[in-house]
Amino acid sequence: MNNRRADYRHPFEQSMRLPVRLDSIWRPVQISGAVRDLSLGGMSISLSETRVPLAVFQQCFAEIHVEEDKPVLRLSAAIVRVDSAHGVLRCGLQFLSSPEPAQNEVRQ
Repeated sequence: MNNRRADYRHPFEQSMRLPVRLDSIWRPVQISGAVRDLSLGGMSISLSETRVPLAVFQQCFAEIHVEEDKPVLRLSAAIVRVDSAHGVLRCGLQFLSSPEPAQNEVRQ
């Protein structure tokens, strides 16, 4: 039986988007944005800046602020898409597996 959750993307209306921050692994770059949609395998975000030094296949940490009084969710990810639409810079991320199986369970 297929796990339909694996392919499901949860879209967020603009007023309900979660804040996110990207920290580049290889460069001292921090970028803020908001989650547009989210799945088990990755997410799409809108960036608050219009020109950022992001490259496809660059690795980063994505910090998602799910709830105000909860710890920040920090996930390793690879940038798989960067584009612009209607003056908004968008970025697609694919979550990377953690060497610690327990950390992968937390993500799900």
